[in-house]
Amino acid sequence: MTRSASAARTRSGEKATTAKPAEQARSVATREKLIETSIVGFSRVGYDGYSSRMIAADSGVHQALIAYHFGNKLGLWKACLLRMSQDLREHLASRNFEGSDDVTRLKIWCEEFIRHNSRRPQLQAMAIDAVGRNDGRFEWVLEAFGHAAHESWRALIISAQSAGRFVSGDPGMLLNIFLGAAIRIYVMAPETEYNLGRSPFDPDFVEEHVRTCMALFFRDEP
Repeated sequence: MTRSASAARTRSGEKATTAKPAEQARSVATREKLIETSIVGFSRVGYDGYSSRMIAADSGVHQALIAYHFGNKLGLWKACLLRMSQDLREHLASRNFEGSDDVTRLKIWCEEFIRHNSRRPQLQAMAIDAVGRNDGRFEWVLEAFGHAAHESWRALIISAQSAGRFVSGDPGMLLNIFLGAAIRIYVMAPETEYNLGRSPFDPDFVEEHVRTCMALFFRDEP
């Protein structure tokens, strides 16, 4: 091999090496853009109302990239929900409550769940949109987020009740009442703002909402 041919091959290899990370970065950026754009779109007009063509147009990408990254529109919809639930897990992890007692763990879960709904009201809006459909989406939501999480919360409520730190009553019913109190204000944000004259997404409002819910459900140490 001549020196010039060897040098040319070296330059070609360097170009390929530098191009690959750039291509990977573009691929990741495209995937992220599709997810974040679709979170807004799905929550605004529903799964059936938000077509793949609309997703591609709003994201500024070719429609074929939806299939490339997610398989189909349903795969993208699931990825949106998983992304938002991951956000909640990350905020819970940031509270560093490992080793805490059950009452402390339950308080942190409740507080961060409310704050998460203020940041990501689209999660509940998308889940609600799946209710009553015959396309398997609601069943997927229940399997991915429903029963296991419900049982974990319920066990913590029972433990907190045993310590005299949580309002008495059926744990499952109380959990569902709490979820309604935590979710509805943000999913129905226009109604909330109309009735209260305040944006539910204002940071001061969110923290007041957290304190109010904690006061409704938790009890001071006996």
